[in-house]
Amino acid sequence: MSRSSFPAASPAGRPDFAALGEHEILRVSAELPDRPEAADACRAAFLDWASLQLGGALPPEALEQASFSSVRGARRCEAVRTKGPERDDWSLRVRQPDAGGGGAQWITEVRCEVPAGAPATVRTRVLFVGEAPPEDLEPRVPDAFAKLAAGLGLRQSGEAVPVGPWVLDSPAAVAQLAGMLTDSTRRRPVIVLSVPAQTPEPNRPLLHAGELAVDASGLAQVVVLPEAHTWELTRRLGDKRLSVFLGAVRVYLPGFRLEGKGKEHLRIPRARFESSDGAKRHRARLLRLVAQYGLGAEPPWPLGPGEKAPPRQPPPARTARPPSRTARAPERSVPAPAAARPPKRQPAAPKRAAASPPPAAKRSAPAKPKQAKTTTRGRRSPPSPRARRSPAPSPKRPAPAARPTPEVPPPASSGGWLANRLRMLAALFSPGQDPWARDPARARLERDRDALERRLRKADAARDKTARALESSEQEKDLYLSEYEAANARAVTAERQARAAEQEGAQRVRTLDAQLRRHGHIPHPDDWKELAGWCQEELAEELELQPGAVRGIKKAEFEDLWLVAECLVWLARTYRDYRRTAPGRTLDIRNDVDSRLSDGPAPRSVEFPDWDAVPRHERRNISRGARRDRRSCLRIYYHWDATAEKVVVVSMPAHADAS
Repeated sequence: MSRSSFPAASPAGRPDFAALGEHEILRVSAELPDRPEAADACRAAFLDWASLQLGGALPPEALEQASFSSVRGARRCEAVRTKGPERDDWSLRVRQPDAGGGGAQWITEVRCEVPAGAPATVRTRVLFVGEAPPEDLEPRVPDAFAKLAAGLGLRQSGEAVPVGPWVLDSPAAVAQLAGMLTDSTRRRPVIVLSVPAQTPEPNRPLLHAGELAVDASGLAQVVVLPEAHTWELTRRLGDKRLSVFLGAVRVYLPGFRLEGKGKEHLRIPRARFESSDGAKRHRARLLRLVAQYGLGAEPPWPLGPGEKAPPRQPPPARTARPPSRTARAPERSVPAPAAARPPKRQPAAPKRAAASPPPAAKRSAPAKPKQAKTTTRGRRSPPSPRARRSPAPSPKRPAPAARPTPEVPPPASSGGWLANRLRMLAALFSPGQDPWARDPARARLERDRDALERRLRKADAARDKTARALESSEQEKDLYLSEYEAANARAVTAERQARAAEQEGAQRVRTLDAQLRRHGHIPHPDDWKELAGWCQEELAEELELQPGAVRGIKKAEFEDLWLVAECLVWLARTYRDYRRTAPGRTLDIRNDVDSRLSDGPAPRSVEFPDWDAVPRHERRNISRGARRDRRSCLRIYYHWDATAEKVVVVSMPAHADAS
């Protein structure tokens, strides 16, 4: 949303923001749930918030969520809505002067985008217009964003926006926190508030966790770490320098690693929060840190009509990893098996004499191996004629498809021992001959193979039966799932209708309340006995009666019941609106109700058990008359509850006794 988004609401003579200097303080965005009324509820929430900032009602166009412009003194509120077939965009800007003066201003911008066929989004950011932001700046997300997160269920990157602080109550929760801190996909900072040791409230840290979670809604996750689980977190993180304990506060930014030293993740010790000034200063420091990180994590602003988000930078290319030790080495030349190698040529037998001597003569004849070796060194003797006629087949040649088994001829008396041996080996290792056909071990292995095949066939049959049963189970499961989905769809429809009826009823109540305020005050009770029930019925959301006030009403002697009812209506409506809105307007009960009344601080001598925890400067009373006559003297003692945004009446209508 840029300044060009407000062409109709930009009057001439408007100050030049660029000349003054725009400083973006925070930016947060989220996705709305996929419901038809989500966008309307989002716009209505921010319009209610804008009316509180301006201190008055907005124009009638605001109720219709259309374009409008409203000015109240130095405060200005503008809205522009553009609707088309492709998208419905609504922009809101609230401009307020800075309390420090000097012409500085604060601008809050909101944009609700509803594109066709895509989830709706809401974006908000806060800017400071001036020379430089104040040093004690405390960035806060608008309250409407936190209310939307609690009422509608906003989501960021597929995760729900946390509504309040997460209080760790078990070691399992601490383990979940440790896993979230080390998650590489985490995008939000995590603020961990540890609880000091030996405190009466084990779940209450030095900072108010609920207010901090609302101010940092959508920017950070606030976690409360009780003292009983601090050692568990230290054990999970592995180093006390990475942990937080003894009342300290730490901000874990995304990218937290157990291998790091933890210096880049801010840690504030307990001593800096013990004083009220130090707690306020360091609380603002935490909000500034998460807001500054959110400016870099969120997409850049603005995104006007027709503009597209800038493309994300691709991740840096990974460097080539060194080859692993287990990587396969290049294949080496493996020597061929012995069966594939060509057989070595055997040296031929020496030539025999024409007439062979008898065996006895051979054994007795002296052998000359050295002389025979020297005569055959360096040359190869040709094979015998019988060996030439039946050479051994070469293993390199492929065997024929069908080859008859050659018969092993009987050893010839004249062929020689070596030739007969070669013929026997050639016949034995031919493809048609099995030398191990009669081996008992082979027969045993064949029997085992047959048994394994039978077991395999049984296993296949059991597998087929299991597959059929599983298919039947899947069909039954699909039937149950379809019934569940139909029931769930009916439940979702009923819930949507109930929520729509609830919102319609709430809107009707607000409309009737506004009409009652326009047409005058509400009817008053006729008797003191009806006053307490009347307050509970008519003023329950704005005013609360303490037990002391209820007891005083039951025994009241004051004569003017109408005046008491007018005072209670004034407290519930006028005084409450004054405390909820920004200061700058005057308030006087004498002009609004009765000139005889006065509203001011309660006397210091008056003490009630109901307001022991209330600061003394917040204790007030409405009075009429100085005497202690219960029939004519009126006293209403009350104080303002900022947390519940209610007026709490402690005692009435008689004068309290001084302690």
